[in-house]
Amino acid sequence: QCFDMLRRRRANKEDLCAEELWPVLEFQAEEEHLSGGEDAVLTRQMAHYLGTLPEPQQQVVRGIYLQEFSQQELAERLGVPLGTIKSRLRLALQKLKEQVEQGHD
Repeated sequence: QCFDMLRRRRANKEDLCAEELWPVLEFQAEEEHLSGGEDAVLTRQMAHYLGTLPEPQQQVVRGIYLQEFSQQELAERLGVPLGTIKSRLRLALQKLKEQVEQGHD
């Protein structure tokens, strides 16, 4: 499933979506045969990966995915242009994806 996702991404040059990270993490959890605390382990892993991002990118990821602001709402709250939010989010998701894939190897 992960390899199919990567092939699709390379072939289509599509933008990265956060949903692409979760299949990799779920596969990793299955591989490690994690017990009932699987969600906690995945949450800790993502928190660790998120902590490695530059602060502006962390703010955007937290605002969009944890606080559930729209991109426009977050842009207004942070006082930056909408394009800046989109760029930071794209970069952050790309870095997170790379970290998740490296952790999976």
